[in-house]
Amino acid sequence: MTDEGYIKYTFDWIKKPINLQSEVLDQLNLFRTKLRELNMIGKIPDGPGFGNISVRSEGDTFFISGSDTGSLELLEAEQVALVSHCDYLQNRIVFEGQIAASSESMSHAAIYQQNKDVGAVIHVHHAKFWNHYRNLLPTTEVDAAYGTPAIAKAIAQKTEKKPKTKLLILGGHEDGIISYGSNLREAFELLIQWYQNMPQKS
Repeated sequence: MTDEGYIKYTFDWIKKPINLQSEVLDQLNLFRTKLRELNMIGKIPDGPGFGNISVRSEGDTFFISGSDTGSLELLEAEQVALVSHCDYLQNRIVFEGQIAASSESMSHAAIYQQNKDVGAVIHVHHAKFWNHYRNLLPTTEVDAAYGTPAIAKAIAQKTEKKPKTKLLILGGHEDGIISYGSNLREAFELLIQWYQNMPQKS
């Protein structure tokens, strides 16, 4: 997880409050709290945060947890950004808010742009899950590194094929896992279903 939490994209940051409905923030916090309890979202000791969560807004825009917020118990509106434009092939995004958008915003954008039925994306870290399911579930190439156009493109290609399971192992991003669905509950429950199906020893 050495690169996790470090922004690699180029960006235009519109520093103004975002119009985040309280119900949306409540949903983000509800499922984010459950993921923090499993240490799938958190913070590396003396390092950056890891894991992020997002929900679609209008069109391909989406609300996403801010950069390096993994250590926070709950998010306030000021710790969420609105990504209003993303060109993942050019490694460039435009976002609004009082905090920088998560370093994994490109990966979320790639899924939203290629899958109009997706309403939420969860990116977590879990070593046992990653090691057990790597190459059993859809897995991106090892050379598609974290925070690059290559991984966003690989994610877009994997998800646009409409796999039966909306889970993705990030082969070039150690411990990285993405779950997505029509809403946060669906994405969360899918992740937990596979998590609980892991053998106790592996």
